[in-house]
Parts: sequence; structure tokens; C-alpha cells
Amino acid sequence: MNRNFTYYTFYILIFFTTLVFSQTEERVPLRGQVIYKNINISDESVINVTNETVVMTDSGGQFVIDVKPGDILAFTSLNYELASVEVTQDIIDNGRLIVEVDEKINELDEVVITPENTEKFLNAKSEQLSSYGEYSYERDDATEIKLEDNEALPIQVRGLQNGLNFTNIARVLFKGNKETSETSAAPKLNLSEIVLQLYDKEFFVVDLKIPKDKIKDFTYYLDDQSFSRDLLQKDNEFQFVDYLINQSKEYRKTLSEE
Repeated sequence: MNRNFTYYTFYILIFFTTLVFSQTEERVPLRGQVIYKNINISDESVINVTNETVVMTDSGGQFVIDVKPGDILAFTSLNYELASVEVTQDIIDNGRLIVEVDEKINELDEVVITPENTEKFLNAKSEQLSSYGEYSYERDDATEIKLEDNEALPIQVRGLQNGLNFTNIARVLFKGNKETSETSAAPKLNLSEIVLQLYDKEFFVVDLKIPKDKIKDFTYYLDDQSFSRDLLQKDNEFQFVDYLINQSKEYRKTLSEE
């Protein structure tokens, strides 16, 4: 009798332990807003890199995306710098996140090389905006990669910034996401759109040696080439950049033939 009671109690404890654990592992909706100098940013891709989902900000810069602690969120668009943050329990408990992004510098000559503008981190302002609550996310300077150290690395390794692998983000953008009851659809992007969102002009001009006035033409050239999605698989983290390097060489040959 006592033995049966012990077994019964044991299985009950296992059941509730599993239930509690599974609940802590479930993702919950996180509402947020993306701004640039207090201007709402629409059509910004908000990517949960961890579970490979993507949503778009609406006309008010607002978004809803499912998260859990430890997830990495990336924010990217054509006109604004890539930013990222690791989701914490505090962010989830607060329930709302305000994200400030930085505008991309269009002219390469205007770039001032400092750690602040080469390794961008997401800042959640500790100020109330619209109907959203307050939360302050402090940047961790210890995680920054200094540019002088980063320049000495191979191009493929420089595709990893702020703990992000650009190939993972490209994979999510390439497949898009369907519309849900709370979020708008994130359309599939062409390769040209993806690389322009992920990489700055310095990457094209310095690393790929593409003339500044030919960057867009090169990205259109990429759309015309055969591209295997296998290059975006998790086991091929560096092959995507290798592909861009090889295609840039072929593209430069066409320029010399003109």
C-alpha cells in the first residue's frame, strides 16, 4: 500500500514538473515598436533568429512576435542598420519593447569608423512611447567586437556580428512568413533585397571590391544567377559569404568586358 502510494506520488511529481517545465519553454507574444528619432518605422523585419520566424512592423512601427528567454531578435530593413537583442525574462515580464534603430549611411565617404557605428546594438528606450510601457535595455560593451580586431578576420567570420549569423537571418528572410491573426505577413525576399538589408556599403566596396555605383546592379546580378537554398542551411554558415565572394569576382569580369 505504501509502495503504491509512493509510486503514485512520484509519477504525479514527474507530471507536474514536466508541465511546469514545458510552460516555461513555451513562447509568448511580445509586443513592441521600432522607432528612429521618435519616428515610427514601418516595414521593418523583426526576426526571431532562434526559432526562425519573422514579422513586419505596421504603419505605426508596431509588431508582435512570439519569444521566450534566450531568443535572439534581429531588426533589419533596407534603410536602417541591423540591430539585435537577446530576450530576457525582464523583457517578457514587462510585455512591451521599444526599439531604436540607426539610419544607414548612404555614402561610404561619410563613414566614421568607431566601435559605436560599426557594431550596432539595439537600445530599448526607458521612455514611454505611444501606448507602450517602459523598459530600458542597456548595451553590453563587453560583447562588442572592436573594428581593428574584426578587420583582421576573414570575410566569412566578419559575417558574424553581435552574436548573429547573417546566414541564419538570410534563411528566414528568404522563406518569409504567413499572416496570422495578430501579425502581418512577411513576404519572401529576393537575394538582392536580403544582401542589401544585411550588409553595408563597406562590405560591398572593401570586401567584395564592387564599385560604389555598381552595388545595386551587382545585387540584381545575383538575382539572375542560380542560387541553391542549401547555402543557407545551418551547416553551411560560411558558404553563403563564399558564394557572394565568388559571384563578385564573376561580376567584376563582366565590368572589365564592357
